[in-house]
Amino acid sequence: MRFQRANVRGQLGKIDPAIAMFWEVLTLACKDESARDLQLHIPLYNQLAYCLHVVGDPAATDYAQAGLKFARD
Repeated sequence: MRFQRANVRGQLGKIDPAIAMFWEVLTLACKDESARDLQLHIPLYNQLAYCLHVVGDPAATDYAQAGLKFARD
């Protein structure tokens, strides 16, 4: 699964490719309503937020908050 590969890239310090893969997975997951499950979305938002934070992207906060909102809803 791409999500796991993105995690591995992030763990190896390949942050930019990890971010690209996380965005790709998030885009695909949001297009498919049947895929809107907690097991994918919450960690996906979290990991994307973390990687964006590592590179100093202020959008990290937005993705962290989106993940919290998704979990609460």
